[in-house]
Amino acid sequence: MNSALIRFGIPALLFGAIAYVVYAADWGSSTPEQAEDADSSASGREVMPMDGARLDQFARDALKKLSVTKEERYFPDVELEGPTGAPIRLTDLDADILVVNFWEVYCPPCVHEMPTLADLQDRYPQDEVKVVALNFNTPKDLQLGRDKLDELTDGRLEFYRAPDLNLLFDVKARGFPTTLIYNRDGRELARLEGDADWASGESFALFDYLLAARPRPKTQNP
Repeated sequence: MNSALIRFGIPALLFGAIAYVVYAADWGSSTPEQAEDADSSASGREVMPMDGARLDQFARDALKKLSVTKEERYFPDVELEGPTGAPIRLTDLDADILVVNFWEVYCPPCVHEMPTLADLQDRYPQDEVKVVALNFNTPKDLQLGRDKLDELTDGRLEFYRAPDLNLLFDVKARGFPTTLIYNRDGRELARLEGDADWASGESFALFDYLLAARPRPKTQNP
């Protein structure tokens, strides 16, 4: 059987029909809040238009599955479970670029790419690029998820947990792994469905570009 179908296509096809039913009983019936559009003018930062054509150039080789987000789309305004167990929102993390990876321990491609996400975090200060390993295991496998992340990354990435499985539907993710890239306001810039080498030259070039194109504070006229 085609390896790409095994690694991502089958989870994507079966996700809506099987995974939700299996996980729903353990997750409970909580429903995440609806996404809210961020107002860039309220942030006091000068918004520079992101050149989608320039971003598309990074969708090759190690990042060949990268998809640039053309429409205006934001991460849902939901509370995640942070590393200490306390609730936290994505935009509380105070980083210019947020890399949110949806994963779970029974997903082989998730496990395969996780060390490279840790390598990506090592390359940049966390106030510039912040990798959020967002786990979707059920509560009974919570400690398993923590232990697996620590093993895969040598403790370099913090453990975050999704509020419930509905978040996958809210961001229109089709399966595991899915990696979403946001600016500091929670606006989606690009996504990659399936695994990737996040420690590759193509990946580093992408994040170097995103940091160079990030909004700068507005200058005051004398």
